Amino acid sequence: MLLPNFIFAGAPKSASSTLFEYIKQHPDIYMCPIKEPFFFDFNYEKGIDWYQSLFSNYQGEKIIGEATVWYMRWKSVPQRIYQTIPNSKFLFVLRNPIERAFSNYQMDLFGGKYTLDQTFGYVIRNEFKDSSIDRTIVSSGFYYEQLKRFEEYFDPSNFLIILYEDLKNDLRAVEKKIYEFLDVDSNFQAINPDNRMIGRCLKNEKLLIKLSQLPGFNKIWQKHRQFRKLFIYENSTINKQKIATMSKEDREYLNFVYAKHNDLLSKYINQDLSHWQ
Repeated sequence: MLLPNFIFAGAPKSASSTLFEYIKQHPDIYMCPIKEPFFFDFNYEKGIDWYQSLFSNYQGEKIIGEATVWYMRWKSVPQRIYQTIPNSKFLFVLRNPIERAFSNYQMDLFGGKYTLDQTFGYVIRNEFKDSSIDRTIVSSGFYYEQLKRFEEYFDPSNFLIILYEDLKNDLRAVEKKIYEFLDVDSNFQAINPDNRMIGRCLKNEKLLIKLSQLPGFNKIWQKHRQFRKLFIYENSTINKQKIATMSKEDREYLNFVYAKHNDLLSKYINQDLSHWQ
């Protein structure tokens, strides 16, 4: 049965697309060409044959992997993985949960999940109160709880935990560390792919605020991607002075929410995370 022995399982909005582009270049690693097949969460009912078919181009590589960074978030996933591939290794990249939440919000806002009146401050304070809010913005940052769920089924020696800051500061060193963890040639260096880290912020905000008062605006915003694109800066077109930032009040609120969780995580991975505050 052809199944992966390596899963890049989280966390979302932590530069996973960039890292995926590096890992898949290694000659001893075959990564599922579909990033985020979502088998162990949304597509589990499709069955093991469907999952196996995703790896049909495998050509004898030592490592077979897939990357679905939302696996870390869902409670049922660790048990499902254990029942299917009990000897799997896992990669987790952890980003400051405050910055991760803000990045997640921006992605969802520009993806049409939220309307402009659902501000970042409103969303993070009402994640479990407003049924229209995606319930992952804040709770996806409770990394300690998520890692402990995996530990119920897998030995922590099968986990490689990377901090997002380390990845940004020295991606080559992180790349080497991953290869060592997977026991493949750690001297290999991938060709630098296009940077997949996407930055977004709103442009023409004054006009947008006026338009948002018109009847039917929210429906247009949510359903028409091309319309949203008229008001979004992306990547190289971003004026650094215009990059969106969260308010001091929202940051302080999330600092309070994550304080206990970050302290537990710091002890669990034996790393100082005070810079996250």
